[in-house]
Amino acid sequence: MRALTANVEPQPPNDAPLTPAAVVRLAALFYGAVTLFAIAYASVFGFLDRLWGERAATPPALFEALAAGLSVVALSRLAHHALAFVRRATEAMGELLGPLGAREAVALALLSGFGEELVFRGALWPHLGLWGTSALFAVCHWAPIRSLRSYPLFVFCAGLLLGWLRERSGSLWPPILLHVVVNAFNLSWIGSLERTRASGEGA
Repeated sequence: MRALTANVEPQPPNDAPLTPAAVVRLAALFYGAVTLFAIAYASVFGFLDRLWGERAATPPALFEALAAGLSVVALSRLAHHALAFVRRATEAMGELLGPLGAREAVALALLSGFGEELVFRGALWPHLGLWGTSALFAVCHWAPIRSLRSYPLFVFCAGLLLGWLRERSGSLWPPILLHVVVNAFNLSWIGSLERTRASGEGA
């Protein structure tokens, strides 16, 4: 019996965490479906030509979005250091996403920034407007995790800022830029914190 079982390798547990590359692949599939939904929705309701906004984005509008995104990143860092519930939320997010590297963080930021803005500030914008899209944006980011209960409030406020940029510029590109900047910096940072935590536990 020992001879028969000696070369059998142990199987990984079913609940093993996803690798960062697998997270990106799943996100690509999900946001691909989200993008198709946005295009189909805009086509059915007859405003596909306005999906990206009514006007072209101007350099000042893009600069404003970049400055706003970097400000949100800075405020996120300050909140993490000053508020215990924000630190708990950051840790929970790190456990969910795993030790993302900079490349995976940027890929996720691009996928989520384009996909989510195309739906909320693009396809749904004519019907729901600023407050409706911000509320739905927050609801869609709810997670059944105690440490993340406050996260939808942050997302709602972010939705108001993103919607304000959409209204002010008449274009979808400024909110996309802000969304990508915030997610790229914050996801990369959360990934680095998770790697530090994992290496500390393994020491």
